[in-house]
Amino acid sequence: MLYGEDPERYERVRPGYPADFDRPTRRAIGEAYARHAPEIVHRGVAGHPRPAFGPVPAGVAFAAPALLDYPWTCTYTAGSWVDLMRSASDHRMLPEERREEALAAVARAIVAHGGTYEHPYVCRAYAAQRR
Repeated sequence: MLYGEDPERYERVRPGYPADFDRPTRRAIGEAYARHAPEIVHRGVAGHPRPAFGPVPAGVAFAAPALLDYPWTCTYTAGSWVDLMRSASDHRMLPEERREEALAAVARAIVAHGGTYEHPYVCRAYAAQRR
């Protein structure tokens, strides 16, 4: 299933990207995974939300933490993104032939959209004062 063929169904099966993640190149990368490795649900390093920080346990000597987010991006060439994805566990678990087929499709998607891919990251830090 491809995003462009049926966007509503695609959203039900492969939930939406964060707003800063929903760009043409990222959609093309997602479509390459949908075709060649649909079991890779998050399609890359930052394709899924992180769990929320739970409540501070009783008896802990710190106040409730403050969440600090530091968004940043990194621009990858098709080759450098594919090299990074080759090291990801979900990619390494694929049989080599399928992995390389999927990564070749991802590289073609990036090249077709200008040859580079700007990937958004968020460095998340929690800070808490000692009571």
